[in-house]
Amino acid sequence: MDRNRDLSKQIAGLHTMLSKTMGSNTKVILIDDTAEHAGPFCAITGLTTAVVDASECDMSFIEDVANFTIPAGTTIYGKFASIELDSGSVLAYYA
Repeated sequence: MDRNRDLSKQIAGLHTMLSKTMGSNTKVILIDDTAEHAGPFCAITGLTTAVVDASECDMSFIEDVANFTIPAGTTIYGKFASIELDSGSVLAYYA
């Protein structure tokens, strides 16, 4: 129970921080499954260590793209048309 409360506080803190950075109208979704999620997204924050399945994501603007890991607590920025995870959970910020 305490773990869920701590995770909720972390999510709220990350959302507050990124909303200040990107604007208060930023829409955020939790991704914790292996389905493809359509963007476009401008940032992804790892809530737990997450493996992004690049073969199922539209990142055609990158040559030789490979699966990559987002460590827990790390935010990456970029242009992501879609996101699909192999494992873990992330917050994805719509562009």
